[in-house]
Amino acid sequence: MDSHKENQQIHFVLFPFMAQGHMIPMIDIARLLAQQGIVITILTTPRNAARYQTVISRAIDSGLLIRLIQLKFPSEEAGLPEGHMIPMIDIARLLAQQGIVITILTTPRNAARYQTVISRAIDSGLLIRLIQLKFPSEEAGLPEGCDNFDMLPSHGLALTFFAATALLQPQVEEVFEEMTPKPNCIISDMCLPWTIDIASKFHIPRLSFGGTCCLAFLVIHNLRVSNILENVTSDSEYIVLPEMPDRIVMTKAQLPAGAVTQNVKDYDDRMVAAEMASYGMIVNSFEELEPAYVKAYKKARKDKVWCIGPVSLCNKDDLDKAQRGNKAALDAHHCLDWLDCRESGSVVYACLEVCVTLCLNN
Repeated sequence: MDSHKENQQIHFVLFPFMAQGHMIPMIDIARLLAQQGIVITILTTPRNAARYQTVISRAIDSGLLIRLIQLKFPSEEAGLPEGHMIPMIDIARLLAQQGIVITILTTPRNAARYQTVISRAIDSGLLIRLIQLKFPSEEAGLPEGCDNFDMLPSHGLALTFFAATALLQPQVEEVFEEMTPKPNCIISDMCLPWTIDIASKFHIPRLSFGGTCCLAFLVIHNLRVSNILENVTSDSEYIVLPEMPDRIVMTKAQLPAGAVTQNVKDYDDRMVAAEMASYGMIVNSFEELEPAYVKAYKKARKDKVWCIGPVSLCNKDDLDKAQRGNKAALDAHHCLDWLDCRESGSVVYACLEVCVTLCLNN
């Protein structure tokens, strides 16, 4: 990679939350940016780097300036859910397609998981780098081998996992001190609020990434601003969601801001504070899908919201479409055979947020 060429270009650093649903769109964004001539650096852990190495390598081989820097996570091999990682990688590719240098920072196992798709982007000429950050496992309090959120033995460890990501900050700062070209922007998963401190220290704008839709973000924002749930005593009581474009009625138990522990609330408060201090947010949605909610959420965020989705559309190659995360537990042909046995219109597809676990009643 021509270092002089890189030094003349815009450089974006991506911090994907180490979960497949977050990593994959982030890699797509990296590729899109790299295609515009932007240098991209992705920070993650070694295991996550290996997971996505193939797709990243293909992007690099195509000529995109994408780099992968690995951080060792606070577990021996820790990481974040694919619902966050995958769109982050998509974002990296989108940015790289614009000629921006992209650097993705993540953990070793996450780097390994997505290495294939990142490698393809790099092979195509995109300026994407994947940097794996080392981290002392004894400081995390997590079981060995938890390199991704989907590898936690229990969701009871979720808060420990989220808190552990903040231990990556000192090494990230070391990477920033030595990084060339100097970063022009940070794109951080919203689940990593501590990255706002890095943005402030190095005087770099921070853009947060939200993998869900503007409707969901507007609900959460309006619930927090209105404090309407403070007067609701029963989880089964129906309430009209405030300040929504349409009339939506839900119970407290159905809402994300329902019954939560103080520790969860404290972490949510840190994420909100980071959001308010950020330059803005990019969302994996598009205006034609939810025009009224995009407009309302932009107004709530003083127009600092940009819908760039669906970022998965950056994947044109069949391999890029197929190798975007963990291998499915079921063979694709098995699923198709099962679907062929169903009556037309009889199957409902439900996609849950990556960190959601259904209870028995659900």
